[in-house]
Amino acid sequence: MNEMYLEFIEIKGQTDALLLQLSEGKYKDPNTFINNYIHLQKVYCRFRPYLADINFVEWAVVKDKTTLVEIVMTGRAIMCMHNFHNTLSRTIQEKR
Repeated sequence: MNEMYLEFIEIKGQTDALLLQLSEGKYKDPNTFINNYIHLQKVYCRFRPYLADINFVEWAVVKDKTTLVEIVMTGRAIMCMHNFHNTLSRTIQEKR
């Protein structure tokens, strides 16, 4: 379980770094922002097998509940950005 946890924490570090770049980066090109956002989505998807493993989740709740909450909140942030993207895309399409 500890090996799984170390891999889990490695993914968390990557998502944290990407969130920091996305929230505080000074982007000169929106394409760079979008590329980082897409990369965040791909990295976040790597959590799926861990979160689908009930034994791991139960173990992690005892070991590091805060990390699990932060991961859920990262998922919410991704959903917010995805919703904004969809809203913007619809608005652009409607104006054409």
